Amino acid sequence: MKESRRHFSEISDILRCFDYVDEAVNILDRDGVFLYANKKVEDLYGLKREQIIGHDIVELVNRKDLKIFDVMESGKPMVDYEFSAVLRNGNKAYFLNNIYPVFDEANEVIGVCDIYRSYKRSISAVNKILGFHATYRFQDIIGDSPGIHRAVKRAKDYALTNKNILITGESGTGKELFAQAIHNYSKRCEGPFIAVNCASFPAELIESELFGYEEGAFTGARKGGNIGKFQLADGGTLFLDEIGEMPIHLQAKLLRAAESKTILRIGGRSEIPVDVRVISATNRDLLKMVRNNEFRTDLYYRLSTFSVEIPPLRSRTEDILALAVYFLNRTAAEDENGPKTFSAEAVQELRRYSWPGNVRELENVIYRIVINCKTPVIQSEDVVNNFGFARLESASAEQRTKPEKKVGPEELRGALAATGGNKKKAAELLGISRRTVYRILNQR
Repeated sequence: MKESRRHFSEISDILRCFDYVDEAVNILDRDGVFLYANKKVEDLYGLKREQIIGHDIVELVNRKDLKIFDVMESGKPMVDYEFSAVLRNGNKAYFLNNIYPVFDEANEVIGVCDIYRSYKRSISAVNKILGFHATYRFQDIIGDSPGIHRAVKRAKDYALTNKNILITGESGTGKELFAQAIHNYSKRCEGPFIAVNCASFPAELIESELFGYEEGAFTGARKGGNIGKFQLADGGTLFLDEIGEMPIHLQAKLLRAAESKTILRIGGRSEIPVDVRVISATNRDLLKMVRNNEFRTDLYYRLSTFSVEIPPLRSRTEDILALAVYFLNRTAAEDENGPKTFSAEAVQELRRYSWPGNVRELENVIYRIVINCKTPVIQSEDVVNNFGFARLESASAEQRTKPEKKVGPEELRGALAATGGNKKKAAELLGISRRTVYRILNQR
């Protein structure tokens, strides 16, 4: 339209500054013809500016994928709109869009200003802001025992591939520590590291947590929908802790995502490509679960191209002192009684204990010793006196590696009453998983 072109010519000099921003910016008239495009638009379409300006946008993008005409009709902006479009070269592109109507002096819409950026770049920015990155590296893994050396060597070898990895080991052995170290040692180290504990969500929520959902997908869905963890992990690593707790009906969807490198949001109609490596971890016997039809055979083999087993602390007693000293030094800042050391008898007591709760239990015991011991030298009785609560924790850790017992609603209600309604502590008290707690509660 001549009117929109006249208005545009009056500000064309000012618009040159948009060549230096990170977003793609273009201005279109009422007919959808490009009046302006900055350098980022050239990059996204793979065309020179002279091949864009003066051309109808439907020459580059299928009309059905466009929302600019909706904005022109309504006169209302569309902000943070997730936009996927099939370009004329056949490639499918994903953007995060902001479309604003442009008005003339008579308050009539004469065009739109369209600002957008690559969806992957938007997610990358979100991950940086929220701190979705791996902290630990292999040099942070403490121990000189043959078992830990073997696990580290295998993990390093497998990290250099792009295949999925299964980490096994008892509760408290440091499976997420290994997962983060693998990510930081891999070619994906610059990408995000997203961790999801599969036991932390009720069955009805884990699907939306992993795959996201579209606006209106279900009652209570957020306006604009929600990004799932698979998309947030694009270009990086998705760590699925306690994978043995994944509901059987969702395992097929997880398998498809791992095989096809695409995900389908709840309520969505188009698949979204994702470049994700999956590292999963479990303290359960997945092969036994496969035999019992509790875990899909095909998913097991898809997730365990490589497998790393972390030894329990009781089989690496030579590492206990180094770990104890590390935790002692780390908590020293909270110790009002000054620095401490271990007596030979205290070290013997630490080594004599079986540590069913593994490294996590050792860390808790050392912390209690630091706070409770008032002398500079930690004696054997200081160690023994701070085992009390740890033994209860250890018992619950041992229970978690055993088959779950049958628990009814009445027994669960008693456990919840005893723990002040804390579902995690009630599950540990009964020797069942949190997912089982939610299942029993949903049956009531």
